[in-house]
Amino acid sequence: MCAQVSQRTRSWLDVILMVCLAGFALGWLTYDVPYALGVRLPVLTWYETAIDPYSAHLPYHLRLAIMAAAFLYGPFYVVALWGMWRRAAWVGPLALPISGALVATTTLSMAASLSSDTPPLNLGVFLGFNGPYVVVPLALIYRFTVAARTTG
Repeated sequence: MCAQVSQRTRSWLDVILMVCLAGFALGWLTYDVPYALGVRLPVLTWYETAIDPYSAHLPYHLRLAIMAAAFLYGPFYVVALWGMWRRAAWVGPLALPISGALVATTTLSMAASLSSDTPPLNLGVFLGFNGPYVVVPLALIYRFTVAARTTG
């Protein structure tokens, strides 16, 4: 049996993070996994043609980032959501390194797309889809470092 964190009322930050992790898990199943497996879903074609044409012809290192999303980050979203729901103490040590990696790979991927010969066609939607993959992991890092020290 794993150690449990305090059973008090959930913080607003925990609720927001769990909602975001659930949304990330949905995105993982509808974008990252099909992309990594070579399955062409309509959402992939729409994203590549209406939002980010650069994503249709990613260089090898960015395809590796999608593979990391499909086989590392995606399962992490589900496991972290479950652990936060159960208030498990092991979530923080798991979340910190993976959140750091997620921020790094997403930032590099966004920078590559923004600086490419085919930048995003709709910057607002591009940032709306990709920005949370930087902001939410940073919030997870905050939650399991600073907030954990101040709230117990």
